[in-house]
Amino acid sequence: MSRRLFFGLKPDEKVRNALDRAARSQPDFKGRPPHPEDLHMTLLFLGQVEGRLDPVLEVASRVQVPPFSMTLDRFGFWPRSGILFLRPSVTPEPLFQLVRSLEKGLEACGFISDQQEYKPHVTLSRKSQPVAAEGPGKPVEWNLDRFCLYVSQPAQDPPYYRIINHWPLALP
Repeated sequence: MSRRLFFGLKPDEKVRNALDRAARSQPDFKGRPPHPEDLHMTLLFLGQVEGRLDPVLEVASRVQVPPFSMTLDRFGFWPRSGILFLRPSVTPEPLFQLVRSLEKGLEACGFISDQQEYKPHVTLSRKSQPVAAEGPGKPVEWNLDRFCLYVSQPAQDPPYYRIINHWPLALP
């Protein structure tokens, strides 16, 4: 069985509401916001994964990164895809540690990283117009204590992303 997988961070309800307010604070906000349950920050995209997930689950279970906080405070816009997003102006080091830990563990299991620079963000809307998208936004504070493995199910009704498993962030 083939599944489209990625690791990500799931905001709690308080953060999801703050992200919704941030998106709607944009002048003339237009676009297609994701289903509230689909809001996330991608850590690492695995793509189509065939067969058993045991190696992926094992790698995730060995991650040792402490809980951390992040402030999402910069709007961005990718014109080619029409994506409006919110990102941190300063990326916390534990976020980079989490991504690197997953990459290294998965590469050891034969997964190939796409080698793109990691750009942490939360998609607020698709098919957006470049309103006042670039620049500072009202800060959204996000306390992180776990990460998740998601499966993407775009052919179904929303939400499109389902959590397969999650792991706590913890000190080594």
